[in-house]
Amino acid sequence: MDVVGRINTLIWADVQSLRSAKKASIFLPYFLFAVLQGIVLTILIFFFIPPFSRVLVPLMLRFYGELALHYPHSYMVLPFLFSGVNRWLLNPLASWLIIGTATLMFAAGYRGQRPRLGRSFGKALRLWVPLFVVGLVEWGVVLGLTQLLRLTATEVLQWGAQAHRLFRIAGFLLNVIFVVPFAFTAAYVVLGNQNIWRALKGSFSLAKSNYGVTFLIIAIPAFFSWAVDFITGKAPQIVFKFSPEIVVLLLILGIVTTLVVNFVIVGALTAFYLHATEGSR
Repeated sequence: MDVVGRINTLIWADVQSLRSAKKASIFLPYFLFAVLQGIVLTILIFFFIPPFSRVLVPLMLRFYGELALHYPHSYMVLPFLFSGVNRWLLNPLASWLIIGTATLMFAAGYRGQRPRLGRSFGKALRLWVPLFVVGLVEWGVVLGLTQLLRLTATEVLQWGAQAHRLFRIAGFLLNVIFVVPFAFTAAYVVLGNQNIWRALKGSFSLAKSNYGVTFLIIAIPAFFSWAVDFITGKAPQIVFKFSPEIVVLLLILGIVTTLVVNFVIVGALTAFYLHATEGSR
């Protein structure tokens, strides 16, 4: 496929995903995940209330010190706590089920069928083992490579301290590069009925032959989530220059942005997968 053809395919996949927004039911998996994130955020805001205080207070003392337990300093660490819960708990434990369910609902819509949350959720749940494993492999590989780069690239880290924004953008791009090979694993599991190995192999093969398109399908929408996260990461400055509660509003904005971004990405990846494997367009 030439460059023009790849650009047309990219635009087509994104358009299909955006058109799916007219089917409100497809938003439901992401809405449920957003509700789960909202519950987590509420717990972190009221960390001092039992029974959550029994876990959160010792953790905050260990990682952030005594000041983190007091207003307004607690709002300074709130984004980092929320990000940690997402990275270490919600993403590896729940996101695979959301992506599998949404992929099935998108595929139903593209095939002219009615997307049904219950049916899609039930099938994704029946396939929880391969979905969970491929999701865990992706999470582990991306996290491991990111940590390895941080440990080995001393000179890069020193440069990053001087050029913080460019360093963060470079980190974002590297993260997308690591994610791309795994982009179609959920589709291969729930739509292609492939086992763990075949899903990984198929996703790697499809992403490799269409790397640029897959990269842009993920990177362009994900940049908006990264931008909100970047602003939220300025929590210490926000707390002292403005109002601490603005941090909460930014985190809520991040939840909503993530909902929309993931909707667009999974919708476009599902459309591209169907086009590549079934020739549906």
